[in-house]
Amino acid sequence: MKYICDCVRGTLFFDYNTVKCGCSNTGGFVFQNFDGGFLNLENINQMRKNLVENFKKGILPQVCQNCYMLNTDDFGKIDEPLKKELDNIFISHWLHCNCGCIYCCNGIVPKSKISSVKRKSEYYDLLPTIIKLCKEGYVGEHTKIHTIGGEPAVLDEFDEIMRWLRKYSKEKISFLTSGIDFSQTIYDFLKEGNASVCVSLDCGTPSLFFKIKRVDAFDKVLDNLKKYVSANLQDENSVILKYILINGLNDSVEEIDNFLNIARNLGIKQVFLDINHNVFSYNKGKKIPKHWYELFEHYQNISDLCTSVHVQCQQILDKGYIF
Repeated sequence: MKYICDCVRGTLFFDYNTVKCGCSNTGGFVFQNFDGGFLNLENINQMRKNLVENFKKGILPQVCQNCYMLNTDDFGKIDEPLKKELDNIFISHWLHCNCGCIYCCNGIVPKSKISSVKRKSEYYDLLPTIIKLCKEGYVGEHTKIHTIGGEPAVLDEFDEIMRWLRKYSKEKISFLTSGIDFSQTIYDFLKEGNASVCVSLDCGTPSLFFKIKRVDAFDKVLDNLKKYVSANLQDENSVILKYILINGLNDSVEEIDNFLNIARNLGIKQVFLDINHNVFSYNKGKKIPKHWYELFEHYQNISDLCTSVHVQCQQILDKGYIF
């Protein structure tokens, strides 16, 4: 049986101490330990080729087994030639943030590290590597960019990294942000029609926001969301509001309805319902609560909003447990 994974074929994921293929939710196959120094692209390309050959034979690395991003290759995509131009770049090389979500995939950020002050990554500067990738043809017009590390608005090289990537990529950049601190870069990209931004609000009231995010910033997020929505009123898909279910805290119809009303009031049409499916979290191996399936069914029958479940989330729901 042949397997296919888009991350194996054409993704670089910059984690805080490694460069790997794969999403933060899986761990990913590590290409190289990394501290911002020399990135051995020749070696990475060879490792990628070896992975693809093994996928053709049905041989999977341990880290890929049981991964919800893995699919059987029914159409021969794995046999297509590998390209130099990357399909995806995930930027996740810093952990500092302006909130401390209790479900954070990087582990709960200590209150002492919650900050709105821009500063460097705790691990390395990525800008020199991004410039190298751009100049050497690894970033092209079809390369998709995703920021999923700490909070991009408080990373000091964020603006310059985005300016470089925009020179070469024509794809929409996908920003994941708390929305607590306004980013002029994100706003400008939205205004140009070159970005989408996702804010995981996870609630419909200030009190619950504080319990989940551990900062008092509910009103600030709503104000910044208004600004992002106003950047491009022609694109209803540019601003996405997300709701991550947390067992026993925000997993009720009443709270979800409060959240949906906020989306309506802000003029946001795209809303996601998700769960904490990070394999390194306290949720690993736990069964999905039965009442969550009823919530997902309720949530997907909203006539005036474009409600959807993230594909990875749906795959986990189908399996019935977080692995």
